[in-house]
Amino acid sequence: MSETTVTHSPAEAGEMVGKGENWMKTKARQRLIPHTRVGRTIRFSSSDVAEIIRMFRQPAQVPAHLVPSAPGRAKPPSGAPAVRQLQSRPPKRLRDSA
Repeated sequence: MSETTVTHSPAEAGEMVGKGENWMKTKARQRLIPHTRVGRTIRFSSSDVAEIIRMFRQPAQVPAHLVPSAPGRAKPPSGAPAVRQLQSRPPKRLRDSA
């Protein structure tokens, strides 16, 4: 028996991914997403669609207050300012004339 693979058009695959047909075609032409070409026709298998979703998956963001600080890094005292104020220098024309 021969095994048949179901393929999807760019419009169908785009609907599954949450993108438009043109986005799918453009990224496939740029070879940025997995796809299959049958002649000049771009098609997407179910595994291609799953891989595209995995490629663009975003990991969860952990709030900064939950991330432990690096070992050996000194924290500023609670009363000290966290950032030192910058002071501007006098213009060069005034420094050179002195």
